[in-house]
Amino acid sequence: MFVVNLEAERDHTPRRDTLFEDALLALGAAYDYEDVAQAIADGARRLTDVAVVTLAVPDADGSGVSLATSDASGAVADSDLLPTRTLSLVDDGKDGAPPLLRFHDAMVAVKMLPDDALRRFLMHARLALARAERLAEMTRLAYTDPLTGLANARGLQIALTTAAAVANAGIQPLALLIIDLDDFRRYNALWGHLVGDAALQAFACAIRAATEGDDFVARVGGEEFAVLLPDTGETEARIVAAQLHAAIARESDGLPSPFTASIGIGLYPNDVPDAFSLYAVADTAMTMAKRAGKNRTFLFEAIEHLAL
Repeated sequence: MFVVNLEAERDHTPRRDTLFEDALLALGAAYDYEDVAQAIADGARRLTDVAVVTLAVPDADGSGVSLATSDASGAVADSDLLPTRTLSLVDDGKDGAPPLLRFHDAMVAVKMLPDDALRRFLMHARLALARAERLAEMTRLAYTDPLTGLANARGLQIALTTAAAVANAGIQPLALLIIDLDDFRRYNALWGHLVGDAALQAFACAIRAATEGDDFVARVGGEEFAVLLPDTGETEARIVAAQLHAAIARESDGLPSPFTASIGIGLYPNDVPDAFSLYAVADTAMTMAKRAGKNRTFLFEAIEHLAL
């Protein structure tokens, strides 16, 4: 494995300088973490003129490793069969595995890797990755509830906007559940906010466990949570609501006071002609569930039959 060394002599030729400048421009225009990784792979391939370059980088959220591939010759399918040289974008001040650039080419054994243009490019690449990682972390914090680790109200709005656009375009069903813990303010008054915060964290885990991988779960404020269910109709939404009631009841067994929840369900296309309006109807249904006695689930479409 090669480690980037910035102390080499500089090779300035018109073509190399142009390639270097083009690679830096593409790198500077990329902000998203995945786009930066792709710009690094593309720039490294152009500067070395090898068949395939791959870049393995830890995901911005630390959940795994992403792979960016640059291939101009259709050789990517055979890259595992080609001789390979590896460069490490070493950052001595950072824990974890470094990003690894791999050059796949029949002539890689005799190519001069890395030359000065590539070394200089990789210095900028490392800085660009760090910038993109910071941006990803700032974005994550902006859309995450710090107490529970769930998405916050902003995150829900983004997810609802995306899911609503898909539902509207394909006339696919979409369900939104608003869950409000009953009498939580009294619980806080009796036991204190630290105990209340611990309860919210426990309920967040319970709600997440009662849903599936494609379901979007958020804490939208105080003791109020939301579950967005893509491609889900009334029957499935009722089942999820029942699972949430059971999960919250189980979780409250170990707490100073038992808990219940009021749940409102909004359905597209049952309740609204436009999926973007789901939050308003689901929240209204939750409010009516509370008024009707709490610890129950209401569908918005049933409200008109109530005598208020």
